[in-house]
Amino acid sequence: SWKAYGGNGGGGYAETNGKLHAGVDGLGGGGGGGTKGGSGIVIISFVAKASASPDFDISGADEVYKVGKERVLIFRQPGTMKVTGHGLMEVLAVGGGGGGGANHATKGDYGGGGGGGGGVFHMNSIAVSAGDYPVVIGEGGAIGANGGHTKIEGAGVVAYGGGAGGACCDSSTNVGNPGADGASGGGSTSGKAAGKA
Repeated sequence: SWKAYGGNGGGGYAETNGKLHAGVDGLGGGGGGGTKGGSGIVIISFVAKASASPDFDISGADEVYKVGKERVLIFRQPGTMKVTGHGLMEVLAVGGGGGGGANHATKGDYGGGGGGGGGVFHMNSIAVSAGDYPVVIGEGGAIGANGGHTKIEGAGVVAYGGGAGGACCDSSTNVGNPGADGASGGGSTSGKAAGKA
């Protein structure tokens, strides 16, 4: 069985010079204050074994790799997973990251809270049979919006989107805002509560 190792979370950030970076697409990272979150991804692995039908195959992905006896399929865009025969697959799915909260309209050093990372779904053995399965890739949330859910419809696969970061303080009262709930809660501003996972 292939292994997936976590690397850089793909979260957005701000440089000291004020340059803002969004969450990285395909990693489900939350956006830094004032930026969007990164989109999700679906990775499928399978081996045609004795327990599978002789014609078992999965297709329809954006990318396909052969690793020993295994085939690995990657969906970076929405599409359709096409299954012939029946067998077992391993799935790793990541939801879209939440968008960062809006920065202060006039005070550039007053940033919004960071968006929460997209949720992760992993299962070693999911039985599938012949048919077409819609694949939805969770989009990264826009500024102040939760990330979208990533799923394979009809296969029981759902990775929830991350929560949006709280917007910066109100311009007249300087009171902050809480982060939104999500797979990972969004960051808050000015002492308000972070979102719940």
